[in-house]
Amino acid sequence: ASACLSIAGPAHDSLIADLTTPENRAGAYALSYLGWNLGFAIGPMLGGFLYRKYLPLVFIGDAVTALLAISLLFFFVKETIGRTREEISDESRKLERREEGSIISVLLKRPILLYFSIIAFGYHFAYSQWTFLMPIHSIQNFGDLGAQYFGWMASLNGLVVIIFTPILTKLSDKMNGMRKMVYGIMLYAIGFGMLGVLNSLSYFFISVVIFTWGEILLSISVMPFIANHTPASHRGRMNAILPMIMGMGYAIGPMTMGRILNYTSIESAWLMLGVFTMISAVFMFGLERYDRRNVIKAEAADESIQA
Repeated sequence: ASACLSIAGPAHDSLIADLTTPENRAGAYALSYLGWNLGFAIGPMLGGFLYRKYLPLVFIGDAVTALLAISLLFFFVKETIGRTREEISDESRKLERREEGSIISVLLKRPILLYFSIIAFGYHFAYSQWTFLMPIHSIQNFGDLGAQYFGWMASLNGLVVIIFTPILTKLSDKMNGMRKMVYGIMLYAIGFGMLGVLNSLSYFFISVVIFTWGEILLSISVMPFIANHTPASHRGRMNAILPMIMGMGYAIGPMTMGRILNYTSIESAWLMLGVFTMISAVFMFGLERYDRRNVIKAEAADESIQA
């Protein structure tokens, strides 16, 4: 099931990009992100009620809801492949204009996407510790209650997403997408790094709130950034390649941190992770400046041609 969901991911993200413009793209991805998290919050709760006496209904319900979701797409969302062949006359969207050639040639022409995915690898590495290092630390600090407390932290994470996604989307509406990502990564650095020095239960919950704010800012900014810098003709391929590079950080994060814990304490590991993530934020800030310089150069070139 997870493999099939991953296969559908690039099509899902490309569909949203096809149906939106840079002006409303962040809001559309934020709504999708909120919908995912509502499902993650409600699903386990319903499953918990059914698990003890009605276990088959858990799987039947899962299949039925999946079919309902597919039916909504099939009947109410029209095929968008034709939109990718349309000419984009808006100069502010010239990076979305169709291009010929392979995905490799497009990436070589737009190295900012490669730089971005490498930086994103870093913060995905950090985020993987939420489900690896955090429960280990919780059990170390709170013993038999550690697993229960971590469950509460996971519930808090979902609650913060549901409450704050519309709030942060509105508050950051006028903010540059890359600046949102800088702040999001900084919140990761603070939220995770603070556990290296603050270990009481209340600080664990404060940490969850802080890094979840960062998660929200990143979730509503990353896909719009990729869509705004990708030719419409290559959206599907780009939405497959870049998340694969970025997701490598999440994949190797637990294994790497497990090795690090052979040589240092959990507290020191959190501090190292905080520093590493803050360095990623600095690189993202540098990438924002790089992108701005490219935009200024392109505008100057257009003006000289028109003159």
